[in-house]
Amino acid sequence: MSKITRRHRPRRWPQVPSAKPNHPGKESARLAGPLHLGTGTVRHAVLARPSRAHAPQYLPITALMKTLLPPFALMLAAWLAAYALVALVWLQFTPSHLMPALRRWPIPPQLHGAGPLPAASGLPTPQGWALALLVALLLAACGGYAWALRRASKIDVSALAGRRVETAPESGNAATKYRLHRKKRGHPAKHPQTLHQAMSAGAEGKMLWVILGAATLMGLVLTLLPALPSDDIFSYILYGRISVVYHANPLLAVPSQFAHDPFLPLVYWRDTRSVYGPGWLLVSNALTVLAQALGGSAAISVLLYRLFALACHLICAALIWDILTHIAPQRRLVGTLLYAWNPLPLWEFAASAHNDALMLALFLGGIALIARGREVPGLALWGAAIATKYILAILVPLYLWPLVIGIAPSDLLYPAQRGSHLRVEGFQPPAGAQLLRHFGAIAWRAGVVAGSAIILALPFWHGPATLAALLSSPPAQNLDNSPMEAISWPLRWVLGGALHLSRQTAHDLVNNGLKIVGALAFAAVWLWQMARRAERDLLSAWTWALLAYLVLASGWFWPWYATWPLIIVALRPLDRLTNAVLLLAGGVLTLYGFLPLTASPLFGFRAVPAFGPALGYLAWGWWRGLFPQRS
Repeated sequence: MSKITRRHRPRRWPQVPSAKPNHPGKESARLAGPLHLGTGTVRHAVLARPSRAHAPQYLPITALMKTLLPPFALMLAAWLAAYALVALVWLQFTPSHLMPALRRWPIPPQLHGAGPLPAASGLPTPQGWALALLVALLLAACGGYAWALRRASKIDVSALAGRRVETAPESGNAATKYRLHRKKRGHPAKHPQTLHQAMSAGAEGKMLWVILGAATLMGLVLTLLPALPSDDIFSYILYGRISVVYHANPLLAVPSQFAHDPFLPLVYWRDTRSVYGPGWLLVSNALTVLAQALGGSAAISVLLYRLFALACHLICAALIWDILTHIAPQRRLVGTLLYAWNPLPLWEFAASAHNDALMLALFLGGIALIARGREVPGLALWGAAIATKYILAILVPLYLWPLVIGIAPSDLLYPAQRGSHLRVEGFQPPAGAQLLRHFGAIAWRAGVVAGSAIILALPFWHGPATLAALLSSPPAQNLDNSPMEAISWPLRWVLGGALHLSRQTAHDLVNNGLKIVGALAFAAVWLWQMARRAERDLLSAWTWALLAYLVLASGWFWPWYATWPLIIVALRPLDRLTNAVLLLAGGVLTLYGFLPLTASPLFGFRAVPAFGPALGYLAWGWWRGLFPQRS
């Protein structure tokens, strides 16, 4: 027996059955169990280094490319067909009021010179059959994406590196047994060799570049799309021009004050202050300066915003890979693919350039730094993400609260290393001076997050009026595309008929009542996650909090909001909750097909196909768990 064989002698877990070797007849290949990606259950896998005479044929990196090529080809074909639909048919339609959010791009020649601009209603918009075909192509891309995930989940990532390694389970009883087993033998709780340590840098880089390269190709197709699925980009452009060109504050000034600006006819919310945070306004200012230096045309401005959003999307994918390298290396391939190739962020970021891409990149950057033990700069990035869009502020308390009971921040991202919950080992809540120290730990971390956001807000701050737009903006006042809106339609009809109320009175009564009930329901779910789940599974608590906000509290909903929980589940195993978020990310794309149906009664219930599959899937799983004999 060689020294290498003695050093890496396989050790069995307690009560874990043996499995057949992956290479029958090879004496050097002996496993205690298979390696399953995405299930959260990874068995003990150790191989002695084989002799040259009996070296097994490991899976080369080209096999990964061949495995993912068919689903990638299907996705790329769907994106190219969508591009052809827009380029060859979309621009031929006559003006219509059905879909003012879709704008022609490249913009008419007037924007390139000093001539008058056409009004937003004068730009061509599509008919219903074209939107139905577009939604079908988006769902076809979702089908290719699901196929890619299924095939990737069957790839043994350790074989890609040419060496099998020992990996510990992530959670559950198996993790507890593994930790106790190593403790009895005098080893540390962490497994001695991780997949990240065993894989060569070349193999890691190739796997990541395959995913990012394919995502870049699909993103560039959408970046050059000659139409805009959303007109938010023109608001971004004009808010940047308000700061750079007119030297005004977009948190206080409204676009209609600048009547001679060439972009004003393309802006929908002309009498609304910016509802975006100062972090995004600083980025808009930088992009405006660059666009002005390149000529200031609409085509240049739109292209810059699209390329910036695509770059943020690719950065998010790379950060997911990096985070999973530290917390669950066996899931890097599936987790990165789960986000990078998802049709929703590709469509909403590469084609529509939504600023959520920057917010998510900053938040993931904070997680990556915290996973490396650099908590202060990580928390500062979280503050910058909140200063971009404020929604992620609901996640920070879920991270801070477990510190009260003495759980270290690293344990929140490494639940496998703790085994089961700390209370199983006789944990008692702290008291006295120890409790004060714990609250002090929360205070300085919250101060870092808040301080980072405040520093970014200083250039735009002019007293409490600076934040007035958050309460008076249309998203805060109206219901749109949400389950709350779908419920409001029948409630208005019932109250109007039963109480003989006017249409406007019934509308206001129902909308305000639903907002209050939704906010209370969301608060209850959020508090439950903080009390019962955050200290055990922070990623799940974050996901449930964001889902609860989208379903219960967000009366104003648009498809790109579903990217918020998507980045969190990319860090989790493939389970019921992850599948529900993936169904939501696919279902919300159907909202685009309902836009021509504004005069139809079906328009008020467009949230049903958007949210129905995800909520139905969760309800079905809950029913099976409650009544297994009836399922």
